[in-house]
Amino acid sequence: MTRGYQNGEEPVVKVEIDVYKRKMVVEAAYNAEDKTPSRLHLNQVLEYLWEAEGGELERLLYIEYAEIDNEATKVVLQNIRTRRQLATTTGFKVKPGMTSEDWAALVQSPFGKVSRRMATAGGTAVKAFKVDSRRFSPTINLWNDHLTVKLG
Repeated sequence: MTRGYQNGEEPVVKVEIDVYKRKMVVEAAYNAEDKTPSRLHLNQVLEYLWEAEGGELERLLYIEYAEIDNEATKVVLQNIRTRRQLATTTGFKVKPGMTSEDWAALVQSPFGKVSRRMATAGGTAVKAFKVDSRRFSPTINLWNDHLTVKLG
């Protein structure tokens, strides 16, 4: 779909799709590194991949962004933890009507925008955000956030 590869080897977007569970796991999302003029937005890439696997956008229920490496999203997650007085490795959920500031921040975050565009394309909406902090390795004290977005 694009020439956006580093050294011709590393894909800029890696996704695991399970049409039957109605879920996709975005394992890498570095399409911003693709400097070609006709670069696709992440939601366009994800929509294409979902449909290429036989999925219909209106049936997509979960988008999980594994190992968040996007600085803007990391800041949003840390700000929410600070407001809620949570430890840096504590997970949390955000639904409409819970805390409007948290909801607005996640919806406007880069992955929130991608999810919202995909939901709109499928005739649905973003229903909830869930953040889990997972240990990167059992031997290394390094944690990564995973953001799961529920659509419907």
